[in-house]
Amino acid sequence: MKKITQEAYINEITKFIKEKTGINRFLSNKEESLIKKFYSREIKLDRLKKIIESEIMSYPQSKRKNFSVLSIEKKLSDKSDTQNNKKKSQKKNKNRWENIIERLNIPPDIIKIGKIDAELRDIEIEKRIIKYIWENLPEDKKRELQEEAKKEIKDKFIIQNIEIKKVLKSIIYRKLKEIYRIGS
Repeated sequence: MKKITQEAYINEITKFIKEKTGINRFLSNKEESLIKKFYSREIKLDRLKKIIESEIMSYPQSKRKNFSVLSIEKKLSDKSDTQNNKKKSQKKNKNRWENIIERLNIPPDIIKIGKIDAELRDIEIEKRIIKYIWENLPEDKKRELQEEAKKEIKDKFIIQNIEIKKVLKSIIYRKLKEIYRIGS
């Protein structure tokens, strides 16, 4: 996209609004400063026009003269904020896992996962890290963790109401997360 001046950006939006509303009107100071804000945030002209058009078309023909650029501010900021937050969150999670892998000296290919939903991705990476740690744990440490887990089952659970293997596995999983400071 070639860069246009701020004045040309404002003029283009003003002209577009006049065209879509069918009313020869001028922008208020608030509307103009909002468009300047969009310009400074580098919101593409085409994107802004699409949002403005969809907002104007949501008004009945007789009410289009009441359209204000202020009404699209929330829509624009919501979309861009949501996208930015998603990207930041994904980047933060990736760095978090890389830091854990580096700290625990685990091969980096553990976090290489194909296309998977973002929420499930963290769970899968955590599972893989815990599995790697368990498989590479010395036998005496494994026995020690199993004994602690069995003791916890005896103290906290009614043995007839549980599947002992699943609960045992869950307790060991939680203990490994605590010991190696993995996850949330």
